[in-house]
Amino acid sequence: AYASAAYDTAKSTALSAGKSEFQATEAAAAASRAAKAAALARAANATTEANAAKAAAKSAAFAKAKAANAGNSFLGVAPGDPCTNEDGTTGTIKTPGSVILAGLNKALGGQQDNVVRMGNVGPQINQILSNVAVVLRTVNFATQILGGPGSNGLFGVNQPSGANGISPLRQYVESPGNLGVTNASVTQNAATLSLSGSDMLSRVAQYESAVNVIAAAANTASTSVASLISYCTDQQQIASNTLSATGNSIDLANLSTFASTSATQITAAQNALTIDIAPVFASVNIASTTIVAARTIVQKIQTEMNSGDGGTAYTVDIQKLQTMPPSTVDLADAQQGAIKPSVTMSTANPSGSLNVSGSSITDQMGLISTNATALRSVCIAPAPTPVAAPEPTP
Repeated sequence: AYASAAYDTAKSTALSAGKSEFQATEAAAAASRAAKAAALARAANATTEANAAKAAAKSAAFAKAKAANAGNSFLGVAPGDPCTNEDGTTGTIKTPGSVILAGLNKALGGQQDNVVRMGNVGPQINQILSNVAVVLRTVNFATQILGGPGSNGLFGVNQPSGANGISPLRQYVESPGNLGVTNASVTQNAATLSLSGSDMLSRVAQYESAVNVIAAAANTASTSVASLISYCTDQQQIASNTLSATGNSIDLANLSTFASTSATQITAAQNALTIDIAPVFASVNIASTTIVAARTIVQKIQTEMNSGDGGTAYTVDIQKLQTMPPSTVDLADAQQGAIKPSVTMSTANPSGSLNVSGSSITDQMGLISTNATALRSVCIAPAPTPVAAPEPTP
């Protein structure tokens, strides 16, 4: 998210400053990389500090509890037994944990899986619940589960009540949803979160669009260069047939010169196909594989969520998705390569040749195609020297 925001901001700033689309995209890509690196560094530092604080707090709490309970040989589970208060001092048990555990196990049973599935949503659970206070009011948790004043608190959670003899906890469990959230709503809402692939699908669509532009330019360049090679080869054959047949020394000299010139042009065209165009096709093929893989994993995650499968496979797939290409940097690079300036900015060295550089990949492919078409003139076979007509006999 930081990298994407930095990319958009840098590109907008560059365009506002009068920079070209190509220059703005270059600046945006650099800003995106820098923002990503900074975010990773901040995350690493925050994790280190949090772990250190957690360890220190745990050690201090343990030491405090140990000092307060010095001399106590027994900490019980029944009402009246000694226990350790939250502040580390010694207190007396009022609500036994065994009662709570037994009540929950008896009432929840297989419904425990609901809680597990909710937990698998991980850090996104706050977005699903949105407002815990509203959820609690909706199900009236205090009165339906705890029973309200005079209900004996947690001791009464699993005690039958009312005409139907069903405990408040079981009444709540058998009502639609847990804390106002049903399995269906959890999976349905989780499937729409960016973590579950919506961001990736959007990025893939933009990435694919840029890759298609590059692929089209490479195809055009490849066709033009292949046509140049074919044309030069045909003209060599024509020159050989017409010039060598005359036996004229001038024609034979012209044939030798043309054969050398056209052969040099054919070699240059073959090099352009191998060195300049083939790597672009290779990159496009890799990008196409990346696009298919990204869409496949997103579809798998969506299927797992819609089917309520929030198990290990879902967790593994979510983690895999977060590190899969195309990243925001990959997208920026592809969009930069797809830029087609209104005026050709690539250059050929020497001028008019197929040896091009500069600007974007799409612009380079366009210049190669243009020059390949123009270079056909180099491969036109020379005509034979005209033979003078014999003078008439007087």
